[in-house]
Amino acid sequence: MTSGRARGGQRPGISKYLDEQHSGSSNIQCISHIITGKAWSAVTSMGARTFTNVAVSGGNVKTFTSGVGSTYAIPGDGTGALSADAPVIHSTRHYNDIYFADGDDSVSLKYYEESTNTVTPMEADPPVGSGPEQGGALPGVACRLVVTYRNRLVWSGDNTDPHNFFASAVGAPLDYAYSPATVTETQAFVGNSGNAATIPDKINSLVPFGDDRLIFLCDHSIHQMTGDIAAGGRIDEVSDSAMGGAFGRPWCKTPNGALVFFGSKGGVYWMAPNQTPVSMTSGVIEERFRSVNLDENIVRMEWDDRQQGIYVFITKLDASASTNYFYDMRNHAWYPDVFATSAHNPVTTHVFDGDAPGDRAILLGGQDGYIRKVDMDAKSDDGVAISSYVYFGPISVGPGQSALLTELQATIANGSSDVTFELFSGASPEEAFNETIPWFSGTWAEDKNPAFRQRCHANAMWLKISNSTVGESWEMESIIARVREIGRTVQRTV
Repeated sequence: MTSGRARGGQRPGISKYLDEQHSGSSNIQCISHIITGKAWSAVTSMGARTFTNVAVSGGNVKTFTSGVGSTYAIPGDGTGALSADAPVIHSTRHYNDIYFADGDDSVSLKYYEESTNTVTPMEADPPVGSGPEQGGALPGVACRLVVTYRNRLVWSGDNTDPHNFFASAVGAPLDYAYSPATVTETQAFVGNSGNAATIPDKINSLVPFGDDRLIFLCDHSIHQMTGDIAAGGRIDEVSDSAMGGAFGRPWCKTPNGALVFFGSKGGVYWMAPNQTPVSMTSGVIEERFRSVNLDENIVRMEWDDRQQGIYVFITKLDASASTNYFYDMRNHAWYPDVFATSAHNPVTTHVFDGDAPGDRAILLGGQDGYIRKVDMDAKSDDGVAISSYVYFGPISVGPGQSALLTELQATIANGSSDVTFELFSGASPEEAFNETIPWFSGTWAEDKNPAFRQRCHANAMWLKISNSTVGESWEMESIIARVREIGRTVQRTV
């Protein structure tokens, strides 16, 4: 897995990023981090940046350190600061602060202030000349979505006002004076005011798309704010194909500037700037994604730069088993991915780009209160074996004809663990694939293996390669199968 080669179907394990639970077995609701400056500390350290990591579980806000031996600490007023009932809490970074959207209409919106290490209500200290004391109105406290766009905070997801959005003044996240005495390009604005326009569809997600576009993934449409409304920008409909996006943060961005998101009807879509979405799952695994109940599942997506692919995490809120997916960009292939236990399924995800190689990882906030990471060096799911397998086939010679398999010879990558091979046969490809008792089986070790010459005569066959041993990983180079039909010998290499 760590060779860097485009093998396809790579499956790293996961490991705990912190050894302790955040707040008992409560879901990890949110993970984020702030980067600040750092003083020179030693001639052996660049001292370029300091990380403040923040996570929320059970409504409690805690900070934690990076690397081995990470531990939690409680900032001022962090205990019970946010909603304990929210299945997930979205957040955004603005300079050295983190702003939370927990959808709790019984308390004010809050943010974590790094300079004081406290969790503060947004209206507690409004800047001079703005905020509620000067006639501005903070966004609805029931907002469940928040992002940073053009140095503004943009909020939405208030279930009592689902078409609306609220934008702070530029560089002033506590300034929501929508009608100041002096009109400027940097003032706050709101969707249902005269200088903007309410989105005519329920807003499900906000996506900052560079510094010149804000995408609104709605219930059955997609809209785009180009530029800045207060500076002459506009809002247009990008797609009216009765397709929008799932609620929350069901999207990621690729290094080449494309947006990839989970559709409101299921399916995964690719969207380049100023273009309509294109399906990445149509004709491949579309029906699997269309069967996802978006009221009962949280969908999160992350780009993995090391693996050059996209994770689609689908977590059931009732903590039952679910299937995630990985899209290998280099091989243009989808792979299903099931964690060893449903507790490992992430409620929230976060890309962390620390200084140490082990800290550059996708963090997974689990349903059991632990934060784990996608770990290229791990050969298990937090100590539990990964059951990995692949099917090759069907092996057949044509409709209604029988085939005789006479030989198999495999080359397993150098350094790979052993693999089990099993051959299943049947009267049709479907029957062979559904067979549970193999015609024969065996073990292949690393490097080139001796030819295996046990025969099998059938209309169709499937070859399964697998390994389910904790602490082991495997890679395959090639398999040669010799198949005979009516006096001819056919050699196939896979």
